[in-house]
Amino acid sequence: MQGISAYPAAEHWHLVTYGLTELWAKEPGSPPEISGWGYEMTFRLASVPEEQRAPEWPFNVLVGFAKHTRNNGKPFWVGDRIDFGGPIDGGTSRLTAFAIAIDPELPTLNTPNGRMAFHQLVGITADELAEMKRTSTASVLEKMQKTNRLLITDRV
Repeated sequence: MQGISAYPAAEHWHLVTYGLTELWAKEPGSPPEISGWGYEMTFRLASVPEEQRAPEWPFNVLVGFAKHTRNNGKPFWVGDRIDFGGPIDGGTSRLTAFAIAIDPELPTLNTPNGRMAFHQLVGITADELAEMKRTSTASVLEKMQKTNRLLITDRV
């Protein structure tokens, strides 16, 4: 991964990675129809009015996910769930896991280096994780989207 950009959006920060896809040229041996890993990661975090910049911890989380993919050769797919076993912010949040969804605003792209999508990390509670295991990640995310269209992760 080459970097992460944070954009202020309506009442949230929108973080987007770059470099999990092939930005400049195809790598030798990579499938021509897919750019790099086939996705970049995004994260939407509720903002606080006085914030001038996004907090550091989401950057660290995104870097960790990218390193895991590169070092282990295991990409993260829509529908995956990742249990942190503790607060995702390293502090006191009741959010202890992530689910992966398609970013609701960024479309899949066909680039000169292949197709790529934007996979959004969504912070979830232990109860939401348990419900996803009982039913499906998609069904719980659909329910969440009824009141949170962009699947913005709150800080609680």
